[in-house]
Amino acid sequence: MDRKDPVFDLYSVWAQGTALYGKWASSHGISYTELSILYALSHMGAVTQKTICELYGLPKQTVHNSVSDLEKRGYIRSEINESDKREKMLSFTGPGDRYCQSTLSPLFEIEEYICRNIDQDRLFNTLFEKEMERSQKE
Repeated sequence: MDRKDPVFDLYSVWAQGTALYGKWASSHGISYTELSILYALSHMGAVTQKTICELYGLPKQTVHNSVSDLEKRGYIRSEINESDKREKMLSFTGPGDRYCQSTLSPLFEIEEYICRNIDQDRLFNTLFEKEMERSQKE
């Protein structure tokens, strides 16, 4: 089996990235699902559980359980969505916002550092080279 399949490569990179975020979350005393919820709220403001499930491909029950845990800790609250009464909007509480800032700031700094330091020309050339190799085999 040829492992130069771009879909396989993309899936591998995605899976490795997910594992790294899970490892980072674990080292900071939270689950990957909790990290995903905090991450979504920090970037998007108020969101629904459904949105989080769709963004990260997480099961509804898993997200629900983590939301309940974060609510019990006083970090997030859920309120009826005014535009769709069947949904609840999640948002940070004051302590939750401070917790998220202190917990996720180091992660955001890492991400920003990586984005600033990616050699975009090299990345483009590497991807272009892989695509050329793939297309020549077809």
